[in-house]
Amino acid sequence: NIMASNQAVKMTAKNIIVIPTHNVAEGFAAAKAFDPHSSFEQNKAKIETAVDSCKSGAVTYTAKQCEYGNRFFPPGQIIGIFGNEIICINEDICTSAANVVSYLTEKYKKHKATVFYGKDTTLIAAQKVAKIINNSNKNIDINIIEGGQPVYYFLILVE
Repeated sequence: NIMASNQAVKMTAKNIIVIPTHNVAEGFAAAKAFDPHSSFEQNKAKIETAVDSCKSGAVTYTAKQCEYGNRFFPPGQIIGIFGNEIICINEDICTSAANVVSYLTEKYKKHKATVFYGKDTTLIAAQKVAKIINNSNKNIDINIIEGGQPVYYFLILVE
């Protein structure tokens, strides 16, 4: 919670800042950018750059019937999302994840993707995502991490 974090900063004499992120994937990019050998200001700049330059998407399901554009989707429909945009609709979570990675890497000219697989997904499914992506684009470096997150089959970070 960003508000609670900002309040905690005010309660300490330590040199602390809060760099807001929108989701776990962006938080991961921020954590990766931290260098214990760099100064406070250098780390602040590195982390802000990492957060600003990464893009993230997800694969989840519709919790209830919903409308997007002129289309209606039943509960349980598998969707790939980026922000408020539905990127793809598929029956298969792996194909959806590969579509999200492809969309983000092509649109934002990125070459690294981290796929966090959720608690209702398996390492084998995440490896299938990597295989689908590698079959269509060998220039994307893919990292797979067990995220364990609920609701989202995959969280996707591209850098």
